[in-house]
Amino acid sequence: MQLPMRGRVALPSHPIALAVVAFVSYAVAVELYYLAFGLADALTPVATFFPPAGLALTLFLGSPYSRWPVVVGAIWGAEVTVDVLHGVAFWDCALWGVANTVEPMVAAVLLWGFIRPEGRNNIASTRHLMAFLGSAVLAGPAVGALIALPSAPAGDLETLTGFWSRWWIGDGIGVLVVTPLLLILGNSRPRERSWGAPWLALVTVLSAITLGPAQPVAHGRGAYLLLPTLVWIAFRASPLTSAAAVFIVGLSANLATLAGVGPFVEPGRPYVGQANAQIFIGTVAFSALLVVVLSANLIQRDKVELVVRHQARTDVLTGIGNRRMLFDRLDGFRSTHALQAGDPIAFLLLDLDDFKRVNDRFGHAAGDLVLKTIADRLVMATRSDETVVRFGGDEFLLCLTKSCSPDQVRALSGRLSAVVAEPIAIGTESVQVVASIGVAEGLWGDFNPDEFLRRADEEMYSAKRRPLPGTSFRSPGGS
Repeated sequence: MQLPMRGRVALPSHPIALAVVAFVSYAVAVELYYLAFGLADALTPVATFFPPAGLALTLFLGSPYSRWPVVVGAIWGAEVTVDVLHGVAFWDCALWGVANTVEPMVAAVLLWGFIRPEGRNNIASTRHLMAFLGSAVLAGPAVGALIALPSAPAGDLETLTGFWSRWWIGDGIGVLVVTPLLLILGNSRPRERSWGAPWLALVTVLSAITLGPAQPVAHGRGAYLLLPTLVWIAFRASPLTSAAAVFIVGLSANLATLAGVGPFVEPGRPYVGQANAQIFIGTVAFSALLVVVLSANLIQRDKVELVVRHQARTDVLTGIGNRRMLFDRLDGFRSTHALQAGDPIAFLLLDLDDFKRVNDRFGHAAGDLVLKTIADRLVMATRSDETVVRFGGDEFLLCLTKSCSPDQVRALSGRLSAVVAEPIAIGTESVQVVASIGVAEGLWGDFNPDEFLRRADEEMYSAKRRPLPGTSFRSPGGS
C-alpha cells in the first residue's frame, strides 16, 4: 500500500502559504468536530475519535523539518481560536494546542526513525505498517494525552485515567482512520485505479443499515458485517478506495454514537458505548489497512515476477525473444496441445555473413544498430504466430508452425534474405549484410529440437559455402 510519508503531500512550500493552509484546514476540522458534538444527546457527551489528530499528523508528514515551526504555530493558533470561540477556558485551550502539536511531531519523528530513509514515502510492508501503528497510532497520542492531562476535570485517579485513555484512544483512532486517506489523496504519483464509486456507495448503504437506529442484531454484532465488506474492498479496489471506505465507516460510527443511535449506544453508560464503538472502528480500520498492504505486496510481487520473466525471455539488445523464449514456446505447444502429431514445423536459422567486418570498420555501436535493424526487419517480415528470436551473436532463428509447406518455407527464406540485404545507413555510409539461412523441416510428432537445430545449422553452413556476395560498404551516393 503506497501511503506517502514524506514529500508527497501537496502542501505549499512558502511559509506564509503553508501557515494559512494549516491554520484554515485544522480550524475547519475542529469546528466540524464541535458541530457534530453539539448534535449529540446529553447522555452521550463523548466522541469515538478525533479526526483533527489525523489531519495534524498529515500536515507534519507533508512538511520538511525546516517548516515544522510554521505548522506548530498554525495548529496551536487554530486550536486556541476555535476552542475560545466555543467558550473553553484559555488555559485549557493553550494546553490542548500544545498537546495537539507535540503529539503529531512525536509520531512523525518516531515513524521516520523506525522506517529507513528509502522507505519513508510509503507503508510498503507489514513492518512499515507496524511502525506506523506503533508510532502514529499509539505512541504519539499517548504523549499528547499525557500533556493534556492537567486540563482533566478534578477527580480521583480513575477520573484522570479515564480522561487520559479517552484522549489517547480517540486521537489514535483519528490517526488510523483519517491519515491514510489524506496521505493517499496528497500523493502526487498517478493512481493505477480510480475511486471505485460503486464500492463506496455500497459501504455507505451498509453503514446506514448496520450503524443506524434500527438494529436487526443486538449488542452491535450486526455492525461487524461491514468487516468482510471492507476486507473484500481492500482486495479488489485501490488503496484510495479502501481508505475512503474505512473513513466512511468510522465517521458513520462516530456520528451515530454521538447522536445517541446505533448499535454501540448504552443508555446511561455513554463511555461504555464509546469504548464499544472504538473497538469496532479500530478493528475494521486495522483489518482493512493490513489487507491493503498484504494485497499490494502480492500485486507488486506478481508485477516483479512478470518483469523478471519477461527479461529472462527477451534479448536485451534487440528486444525480441531469446533462446529461452523459443524453448518456452515449444513447451507451451506441447503442454497445451496447440500442435498435433502430423502438424508441420520448421526452423530457419539465419546467420549474418562476415558480420565481424561491421564491428571492425564502424565499431560495436554500429554493429548493435545493424543487429537491431535486422531484428526489426525479421519481425516485420513474419506473421504474428511465427516465432523470431535472436539465437546468439549474429544468429537469428525463426520457428514456423501450421501453414509452413516446403514451398512457403522456401518463399519465406528468399523474402528474409532480401529484407536482410537492404542497405542500412551508418553515418555518411551504408552497409549491406548478407544472410546464410539453414532450414530444417518436419512434423510435430517427430519433432526433436536438438535434431532440428543440428540440421538447420548444417544447412546454414552449406549455404555459407556457396558463392554469395559478402558484406559491402558504400557511401549513400556511391557504388
